[in-house]
Amino acid sequence: MVLAISVIVLGKQNGQSSGFKKGNSGIVELGYARGYGTGYLNFFKLNIIVDHRLNPCFSLGIGTGCRLYLPSSTSSTGWIAADGLHSVSLSSSIVIPLFADLRVNIINNKVTPYFSLGTGYSFAAEKTGKEFGGSPHSTSKDHYDLNGVQMGFYQGGFLLNPSLGVSFKVSGKCAVNVSLGYEMQRATVLSREEYSHYWLFAGVSWHGPMEVYSDNLSTLNSSRISINSGISF
Repeated sequence: MVLAISVIVLGKQNGQSSGFKKGNSGIVELGYARGYGTGYLNFFKLNIIVDHRLNPCFSLGIGTGCRLYLPSSTSSTGWIAADGLHSVSLSSSIVIPLFADLRVNIINNKVTPYFSLGTGYSFAAEKTGKEFGGSPHSTSKDHYDLNGVQMGFYQGGFLLNPSLGVSFKVSGKCAVNVSLGYEMQRATVLSREEYSHYWLFAGVSWHGPMEVYSDNLSTLNSSRISINSGISF
Protein backbone atom coordinates (compact mmCIF):
# COMPACT_ATOMS: atom_id res chain seq x y z
CA MET A 1 0.00 0.00 0.00
CA VAL A 2 2.79 2.43 0.93
CA LEU A 3 4.54 1.61 -2.35
CA ALA A 4 1.35 2.21 -4.35
CA ILE A 5 0.78 5.60 -2.66
CA SER A 6 4.41 6.57 -3.32
CA VAL A 7 4.07 5.69 -7.02
CA ILE A 8 0.88 7.77 -7.33
CA VAL A 9 2.49 10.75 -5.62
CA LEU A 10 5.54 10.56 -7.87
CA GLY A 11 3.27 10.28 -10.88
CA LYS A 12 1.46 13.48 -9.89
CA GLN A 13 4.75 15.27 -9.35
CA ASN A 14 6.28 14.23 -12.66
CA GLY A 15 3.20 13.71 -14.82
CA GLN A 16 3.17 17.18 -16.37
CA SER A 17 6.67 16.86 -17.78
CA SER A 18 7.13 13.14 -18.35
CA GLY A 19 3.68 11.58 -18.81
CA PHE A 20 1.33 11.22 -21.78
CA LYS A 21 -0.49 14.19 -23.26
CA LYS A 22 -3.70 14.68 -25.26
CA GLY A 23 -3.65 14.10 -29.01
CA ASN A 24 -3.61 11.44 -31.72
CA SER A 25 -1.22 8.51 -31.67
CA GLY A 26 -0.47 5.22 -33.38
CA ILE A 27 0.18 1.83 -31.82
CA VAL A 28 1.81 -1.24 -33.38
CA GLU A 29 1.81 -4.51 -31.42
CA LEU A 30 3.19 -7.99 -32.06
CA GLY A 31 2.28 -11.01 -29.97
CA TYR A 32 1.89 -14.73 -29.58
CA ALA A 33 -1.28 -16.37 -28.23
CA ARG A 34 -1.46 -19.80 -26.64
CA GLY A 35 -4.86 -21.46 -26.58
CA TYR A 36 -6.45 -23.78 -24.07
CA GLY A 37 -9.60 -25.88 -23.89
CA THR A 38 -11.03 -27.82 -26.84
CA GLY A 39 -10.61 -26.84 -30.48
CA TYR A 40 -8.17 -23.96 -30.22
CA LEU A 41 -5.34 -22.87 -32.49
CA ASN A 42 -2.28 -20.95 -31.32
CA PHE A 43 -1.46 -17.87 -33.38
CA PHE A 44 0.93 -15.00 -34.01
CA LYS A 45 -0.78 -11.61 -33.95
CA LEU A 46 -0.30 -8.10 -35.30
CA ASN A 47 -2.34 -5.10 -34.16
CA ILE A 48 -2.26 -1.67 -35.82
CA ILE A 49 -4.23 0.94 -33.89
CA VAL A 50 -4.94 4.64 -34.42
CA ASP A 51 -6.30 6.29 -31.30
CA HIS A 52 -7.11 9.67 -29.80
CA ARG A 53 -6.00 10.42 -26.26
CA LEU A 54 -8.88 12.26 -24.59
CA ASN A 55 -6.68 13.15 -21.61
CA PRO A 56 -3.44 11.74 -20.14
CA CYS A 57 -5.33 8.72 -18.77
CA PHE A 58 -7.96 7.75 -21.37
CA SER A 59 -7.80 7.05 -25.11
CA LEU A 60 -10.18 5.63 -27.71
CA GLY A 61 -9.22 4.23 -31.10
CA ILE A 62 -9.86 1.80 -33.91
CA GLY A 63 -7.60 -1.05 -34.94
CA THR A 64 -6.99 -3.87 -37.39
CA GLY A 65 -4.16 -6.31 -38.08
CA CYS A 66 -3.99 -10.06 -38.60
CA ARG A 67 -3.92 -13.40 -36.80
CA LEU A 68 -1.83 -16.21 -38.27
CA TYR A 69 -3.33 -19.40 -36.85
CA LEU A 70 -0.83 -22.24 -36.67
CA PRO A 71 -1.66 -25.82 -37.72
CA SER A 72 -2.09 -28.27 -34.89
CA SER A 73 -3.27 -31.79 -34.05
CA THR A 74 -5.42 -33.77 -31.64
CA SER A 75 -2.68 -34.20 -29.04
CA SER A 76 -2.43 -30.46 -28.42
CA THR A 77 -5.94 -29.19 -29.19
CA GLY A 78 -8.23 -31.65 -27.48
CA TRP A 79 -10.28 -32.35 -30.60
CA ILE A 80 -11.52 -35.93 -30.93
CA ALA A 81 -13.22 -37.43 -33.96
CA ALA A 82 -16.87 -38.41 -33.71
CA ASP A 83 -15.99 -42.06 -33.17
CA GLY A 84 -13.53 -41.15 -30.39
CA LEU A 85 -10.69 -43.05 -32.05
CA HIS A 86 -9.22 -41.06 -34.92
CA SER A 87 -6.98 -38.01 -35.06
CA VAL A 88 -8.15 -34.48 -35.77
CA SER A 89 -5.80 -31.90 -37.31
CA LEU A 90 -6.50 -28.19 -37.67
CA SER A 91 -5.29 -26.21 -40.68
CA SER A 92 -3.48 -22.88 -40.59
CA SER A 93 -5.58 -19.78 -41.34
CA ILE A 94 -5.23 -16.01 -41.63
CA VAL A 95 -7.85 -13.90 -39.87
CA ILE A 96 -8.31 -10.11 -40.08
CA PRO A 97 -9.76 -8.38 -36.99
CA LEU A 98 -11.50 -5.00 -36.93
CA PHE A 99 -12.02 -3.62 -33.42
CA ALA A 100 -12.53 -0.62 -31.16
CA ASP A 101 -9.76 -0.03 -28.62
CA LEU A 102 -10.06 1.57 -25.17
CA ARG A 103 -6.93 2.28 -23.10
CA VAL A 104 -6.71 3.51 -19.53
CA ASN A 105 -3.45 4.61 -17.92
CA ILE A 106 -3.53 3.83 -14.20
CA ILE A 107 -0.96 6.58 -13.55
CA ASN A 108 0.59 9.13 -15.89
CA ASN A 109 4.37 8.85 -15.75
CA LYS A 110 7.37 7.58 -17.70
CA VAL A 111 6.58 4.06 -16.48
CA THR A 112 2.80 3.65 -16.73
CA PRO A 113 0.72 0.53 -16.01
CA TYR A 114 -2.35 0.42 -18.23
CA PHE A 115 -5.49 -1.55 -19.06
CA SER A 116 -6.74 -2.00 -22.63
CA LEU A 117 -9.91 -3.49 -24.06
CA GLY A 118 -10.39 -4.40 -27.71
CA THR A 119 -13.77 -5.57 -28.98
CA GLY A 120 -14.96 -6.13 -32.52
CA TYR A 121 -15.26 -8.74 -35.28
CA SER A 122 -12.75 -10.98 -37.06
CA PHE A 123 -13.00 -11.93 -40.74
CA ALA A 124 -11.52 -15.03 -42.36
CA ALA A 125 -9.08 -13.90 -45.07
CA GLU A 126 -9.90 -17.12 -46.90
CA LYS A 127 -12.13 -20.06 -46.10
CA THR A 128 -10.00 -23.04 -45.12
CA GLY A 129 -11.14 -26.18 -46.92
CA LYS A 130 -13.99 -26.80 -49.31
CA GLU A 131 -17.45 -28.17 -48.71
CA PHE A 132 -18.28 -31.45 -50.37
CA GLY A 133 -21.78 -32.83 -50.85
CA GLY A 134 -22.83 -36.35 -50.03
CA SER A 135 -21.84 -38.68 -47.23
CA PRO A 136 -20.03 -42.00 -46.87
CA HIS A 137 -22.08 -45.09 -47.54
CA SER A 138 -21.71 -48.81 -47.15
CA THR A 139 -23.10 -51.73 -49.15
CA SER A 140 -22.21 -55.39 -49.21
CA LYS A 141 -19.19 -54.69 -51.39
CA ASP A 142 -18.51 -50.95 -50.98
CA HIS A 143 -17.03 -49.80 -47.67
CA TYR A 144 -15.36 -46.70 -46.22
CA ASP A 145 -12.86 -46.43 -43.38
CA LEU A 146 -12.53 -43.15 -41.47
CA ASN A 147 -8.85 -42.13 -41.47
CA GLY A 148 -9.10 -38.78 -39.69
CA VAL A 149 -10.65 -35.34 -39.63
CA GLN A 150 -9.23 -31.97 -40.69
CA MET A 151 -10.70 -28.71 -39.45
CA GLY A 152 -10.14 -25.12 -40.50
CA PHE A 153 -11.25 -21.54 -39.77
CA TYR A 154 -14.26 -21.03 -42.07
CA GLN A 155 -15.94 -17.84 -40.87
CA GLY A 156 -15.09 -15.18 -38.32
CA GLY A 157 -17.09 -13.79 -35.43
CA PHE A 158 -17.10 -11.70 -32.27
CA LEU A 159 -13.72 -10.78 -30.76
CA LEU A 160 -12.98 -9.75 -27.14
CA ASN A 161 -9.43 -8.87 -26.06
CA PRO A 162 -8.73 -7.32 -22.61
CA SER A 163 -5.13 -6.94 -21.44
CA LEU A 164 -2.95 -5.50 -18.69
CA GLY A 165 0.44 -4.00 -19.46
CA VAL A 166 3.15 -1.49 -18.74
CA SER A 167 4.18 1.39 -21.00
CA PHE A 168 7.75 2.76 -20.88
CA LYS A 169 8.00 6.26 -22.32
CA VAL A 170 11.32 6.74 -24.14
CA SER A 171 10.98 10.16 -25.80
CA GLY A 172 8.30 12.66 -26.78
CA LYS A 173 5.25 10.64 -27.82
CA CYS A 174 7.19 7.39 -28.25
CA ALA A 175 6.75 4.54 -25.74
CA VAL A 176 7.44 0.81 -25.57
CA ASN A 177 4.53 -1.36 -24.43
CA VAL A 178 4.53 -4.86 -22.91
CA SER A 179 1.29 -6.63 -21.97
CA LEU A 180 -0.40 -9.89 -21.05
CA GLY A 181 -3.84 -10.41 -22.55
CA TYR A 182 -6.83 -12.71 -22.89
CA GLU A 183 -8.44 -13.20 -26.29
CA MET A 184 -11.83 -14.80 -26.93
CA GLN A 185 -12.72 -15.50 -30.54
CA ARG A 186 -16.06 -16.81 -31.76
CA ALA A 187 -15.65 -18.62 -35.06
CA THR A 188 -17.21 -21.12 -37.42
CA VAL A 189 -14.99 -24.06 -38.34
CA LEU A 190 -15.31 -26.49 -41.22
CA SER A 191 -14.62 -30.19 -40.61
CA ARG A 192 -13.29 -32.35 -43.42
CA GLU A 193 -13.60 -36.08 -42.86
CA GLU A 194 -11.15 -38.27 -44.77
CA TYR A 195 -12.24 -41.77 -45.72
CA SER A 196 -10.49 -44.53 -47.63
CA HIS A 197 -12.64 -46.61 -49.96
CA TYR A 198 -12.22 -50.38 -50.05
CA TRP A 199 -13.93 -53.47 -51.43
CA LEU A 200 -14.33 -56.87 -49.84
CA PHE A 201 -13.81 -59.92 -52.02
CA ALA A 202 -13.55 -63.44 -50.64
CA GLY A 203 -12.80 -61.99 -47.20
CA VAL A 204 -9.91 -59.85 -48.48
CA SER A 205 -10.09 -56.02 -48.45
CA TRP A 206 -8.88 -54.07 -51.47
CA HIS A 207 -8.22 -50.36 -50.86
CA GLY A 208 -8.90 -47.72 -53.47
CA PRO A 209 -8.09 -43.97 -53.56
CA MET A 210 -9.06 -41.82 -50.60
CA GLU A 211 -12.47 -40.15 -50.71
CA VAL A 212 -13.01 -36.85 -48.86
CA TYR A 213 -16.34 -35.70 -47.50
CA SER A 214 -16.60 -32.38 -45.70
CA ASP A 215 -19.95 -30.76 -45.03
CA ASN A 216 -19.96 -30.14 -41.28
CA LEU A 217 -19.88 -26.57 -39.93
CA SER A 218 -19.78 -25.81 -36.21
CA THR A 219 -19.49 -22.62 -34.14
CA LEU A 220 -17.24 -22.38 -31.09
CA ASN A 221 -15.80 -19.87 -28.64
CA SER A 222 -12.06 -20.34 -28.21
CA SER A 223 -9.89 -18.75 -25.51
CA ARG A 224 -6.21 -17.81 -25.54
CA ILE A 225 -3.62 -16.07 -23.37
CA SER A 226 -1.30 -13.76 -25.30
CA ILE A 227 2.03 -12.05 -24.65
CA ASN A 228 2.41 -8.78 -26.56
CA SER A 229 4.98 -6.06 -27.14
CA GLY A 230 4.92 -2.96 -29.30
CA ILE A 231 5.40 0.77 -29.61
CA SER A 232 3.24 3.88 -29.33
CA PHE A 233 4.18 6.94 -31.37
